[in-house]
Amino acid sequence: MTNAPLPAQAAAEWLAALASPPHPLIPELKARFGLTAKQACEAIAQARQTPPTGTEENGGSRS
Repeated sequence: MTNAPLPAQAAAEWLAALASPPHPLIPELKARFGLTAKQACEAIAQARQTPPTGTEENGGSRS
């Protein structure tokens, strides 16, 4: 068994790395990571508590 992150965790990490998240965000997370609306909201909440890394496309560091 691997230690792969759960989809909501992966979405939160991806989102935390973006300087400018896509809009609308919930449909993007649902499509990109296969999340439910509830999981997308949880990922957003988790991303807000994650220090920015600024390493993904669509971003540098968050302000």
